[in-house]
Amino acid sequence: MRSSSNSNLVLVREGDVVKIQNGFCQVSFNLSQGTWDYANQKMFKIIRNAHMGVVLQDGVILSSRNASKREFRADPVGEDDFGLYQLVTFSCEAAQHAVRIHLHVKCYQTQPHILISMSMENFGDDSIYLAQASVINVSPSKDLIGGGLYLGSNPENCHVYLNTSSISSYGVQRVYNGFSMNQDNSIHLCYDGTIYDVESKQCIVFGFIDAKKWWSSIEVGYTEKDTTGQETEHGIDCWSAFHHCENYECAAKTEIDFSPFYLNFVDEVTASYQTYVEMIAQIMGAKTQDFVSSAWGIHPERTKDQTLSDSVAKHADLIARNNFFRSASDGGIQLIQLENGWQEKLGEYQVDDDQFPKGMQHSIDYVHNAGLKFGLGIMPFCVSANSEMVETHPEYFLHDGQGRLAEIHLHGIDTKVVLFDVSHPGAQKEIEQNIKTVVEEWDIDVLKADMLAYLIGPIGNSGGFTWHDKTLTSIELYRLGIDLIKRWVSQSVDRIEFTVCNMPYMPSIGVINQSQVLLNQQKQTAKYVWEDWAEIKQLINGAITNSMFDGITGIGVLGPLTVDEQYQPLNEAIIVATLMALSSRAIELSDDLSKMSEPRLELLKKLFPLTEKSAKPIDLFEKIHPRVWGKPVQGSFDSWNIVGIFNWKDQPEEIQFDLSSLGLDKSKYYLVYEFWNQRYLGLVSGSVTLIDVPPRCARLLCIREEQKNPQLLATDLHFTQGGSEILSAGWDPRSRNFLVVCDTKKRPYSMLSIHVPKDYLPVETACYESDYSFSWDPPIYQIKLKDPKSDLVQISMKFAATSG
Repeated sequence: MRSSSNSNLVLVREGDVVKIQNGFCQVSFNLSQGTWDYANQKMFKIIRNAHMGVVLQDGVILSSRNASKREFRADPVGEDDFGLYQLVTFSCEAAQHAVRIHLHVKCYQTQPHILISMSMENFGDDSIYLAQASVINVSPSKDLIGGGLYLGSNPENCHVYLNTSSISSYGVQRVYNGFSMNQDNSIHLCYDGTIYDVESKQCIVFGFIDAKKWWSSIEVGYTEKDTTGQETEHGIDCWSAFHHCENYECAAKTEIDFSPFYLNFVDEVTASYQTYVEMIAQIMGAKTQDFVSSAWGIHPERTKDQTLSDSVAKHADLIARNNFFRSASDGGIQLIQLENGWQEKLGEYQVDDDQFPKGMQHSIDYVHNAGLKFGLGIMPFCVSANSEMVETHPEYFLHDGQGRLAEIHLHGIDTKVVLFDVSHPGAQKEIEQNIKTVVEEWDIDVLKADMLAYLIGPIGNSGGFTWHDKTLTSIELYRLGIDLIKRWVSQSVDRIEFTVCNMPYMPSIGVINQSQVLLNQQKQTAKYVWEDWAEIKQLINGAITNSMFDGITGIGVLGPLTVDEQYQPLNEAIIVATLMALSSRAIELSDDLSKMSEPRLELLKKLFPLTEKSAKPIDLFEKIHPRVWGKPVQGSFDSWNIVGIFNWKDQPEEIQFDLSSLGLDKSKYYLVYEFWNQRYLGLVSGSVTLIDVPPRCARLLCIREEQKNPQLLATDLHFTQGGSEILSAGWDPRSRNFLVVCDTKKRPYSMLSIHVPKDYLPVETACYESDYSFSWDPPIYQIKLKDPKSDLVQISMKFAATSG
């Protein structure tokens, strides 16, 4: 036995087995088999017989399991932003090929996660072309018994989550015999995921932490083994994380590095994902979003009964008239976003005179005069396949594998389109000229690039496209295009904000800082939410993704959503409204606000402004569809929590959660108030239990720590119940007065609820700038405001002490 250590970092070799461990986990590499295991603190092996490998262009598979030579190397202890670490490299040399594959394992001294990465070295004299690189792979094998991923109980007790794009999101799924996720011929872009055992409560969080170069994906599957043998434990027997390398060239005497891969079995799932996201943000250069602007989007293809110019004016007037939309300082709607499709021809930037009879600038000026900003959408890389540009310069565009122009069809666009090759110098000049035409000719505030064409083109089907610069992968091609547009916009007009939609989430981190919440009138399928359960699942899955990657990139649109009574009964509209409030991200709204009833419009008013941070599902992965979502609120005067409760089923449910899951002290007492019904639920400690929550129903709770004096409990103005509308609130112990300054946004009716301890009684109330009435139902004292004369209303409540 040979060993070395640095504090609790220990490296040991026992024959053919090399082990690296810290106080949390152990990684052991079997030099005789070319496989490795990952064990927890108790030496229970979670990952068993994992291996790595590459697939060459000609179909040859080079794996650590079939290597002719294997060795390891340990570097001196190093340090990065996450602490001290030991780096160990396991190398395998392929038989009959001048190739070495290296697996680099970084084990930290004080961190529960490990990072693994792979590289491939070509020490031969000829180039090698790569089809695929598997950084980690556990799969069925005749010669290796027990390979797989083990979480402590039967795989059929596991829930799997793979974070694919919102369009094709799988969400959380239960494992069963024959289970397969992302294993078919239409494998989706996927960089991270989780497997959670609902019986053992163990989970593993995993994911690539760099998406600047490689198209990556993850697959999971399980087939039950014959139980007549000696094996008593069962694991998920198919799990791999890999890159599609697009026949990338590895030149002679060079080495290619692949993306690092994160593994964490030790931490609780939310904490583990938080660490993962922080590492992504650092490596990808992401900037978190502290403020999210809101926009109302106008889609030209959905505007049929009027000109686009009239539609812009109508919606600008509507937003200006409704004060609940108009608060730029705290996240209200401040922008009219005209989406792509306003052009006379796709790929050309001439205005359709029939849609804008007075010109584009006239509509922009109209929006500006309404106190709003104006945003313009484009598809910068799309050109109609029959355009003159395509005929004149076919070399400017992407081609297929046979050298022909690669044509794609986009939903909502009648003609086929071809895509600019952003790596071609001639194409770059054309795109640059188009961008400058838009930003220099019109006084726009936001330029929005729709990347759908590249998402379903070279990114969605990288094997079907070729481009000018063969050294670029499809991901690098996409990021190059975004970088070029950003540069051209900033060179032309500094004041213009650049944003993007329909983008792949991970490859966009760092290159795009998405900060726009979009609301618009979407095409609606009647009663879609509950008659098509698949649609509501997509909404839930999108909200889960938003909660995990909150703040570091635009993840995708939540929607389309509707609260209109022609599509939704009230209880289902409240579910949608609660999901909107808690997600606080890009939203598509289906409803025509100009035709909506006042009660449903009032429902929407309570959501604005949306806040910049998403709620977190408390029972994430415990349930296929999370039922409890928590969100801390920091107001100007206090901090508290709001909690969304969802019963997705068609029968009443009892829903319970521990206060500790919100980070609250289980020994303290808390006041609970329900927002939608404006009802005080009582004083709790330790946990909250809601009995017989009705089917297809949502509750929005406000949870505040109990105080010994009168305190603000809730309002009916905004879903945060004090985070936006209460500018100040406080208790003066000398005068026994409770003072509140409230921003009513001049709504005709509003209400504040005050919790009054048993040692106090309300004796006098004064209200400035509004009529009011009050009611007293101990321990709740309610002030009802009516017809305020200004936005700001001041309220003073005097209390008498009944003891002490």
